[in-house]
Amino acid sequence: MKHLSKILTGVMLVCCAIVFAACGGGQKTLFVSDFTNGNNDLFRNYGSVTDNDNGTITLNKSTDADNGPMTYFGEEDRNFEWVENGYTASITFKIDGAAMTTGQGFTWTVSINDENKEFVDERNMYFRKYDEGVKVGYVYNGSNDAINADATSNEGSVLIPDGWYTANYTFYDDNNVIKLDMSLVNEAGTTVFTVKDAKLSDENDAPITLDTFSGIRYGWVSWMTISNLEVREVKVYQ
Repeated sequence: MKHLSKILTGVMLVCCAIVFAACGGGQKTLFVSDFTNGNNDLFRNYGSVTDNDNGTITLNKSTDADNGPMTYFGEEDRNFEWVENGYTASITFKIDGAAMTTGQGFTWTVSINDENKEFVDERNMYFRKYDEGVKVGYVYNGSNDAINADATSNEGSVLIPDGWYTANYTFYDDNNVIKLDMSLVNEAGTTVFTVKDAKLSDENDAPITLDTFSGIRYGWVSWMTISNLEVREVKVYQ
């Protein structure tokens, strides 16, 4: 009887695992580049990119401007098309405060397209070195030195230790309005910084709806005064 009970329990566990897999349990990857084979032209337009031997790449600052390389997430038409239930665009990079001078930093920007696949809005996550270390922050604004300083010194900013981090931009549908949540996760999987419902709007300050949204446009180191940034992965997933 005990033997039969063990058999039945095992069968139930297997069935549960099959049902979970069939229901789409876990993360669904829509696009990923882990740079095992180098940059392969994923990042382009500004600055330069160095392929590293350890399966990472280094994004190098432009020589004539305070910005760095840009990516279209593998889309030649510059539009990562919206999918039902939304998606998250993420980048994993290394914070190395010892290699940064106080006042230096970078801003990671992700933009979206309107229904005509043209740029309509963007949001930013800001990083900057202070005497006590590197801080991450957010403000509803653009991308330059003064804005970066404001975002990383306001009461919502967070001091983070050196290490690898993943910046997530999660787009989702909320009653026909496109919403965005942003988060920064450390290598242990702990969320260290969040922005809920980061405002997205068109040129008339109207909300972005499903009818006026076609997808993600670019990821860009839109402001950059550090010399380089090591990147391990770029991904879009559900």
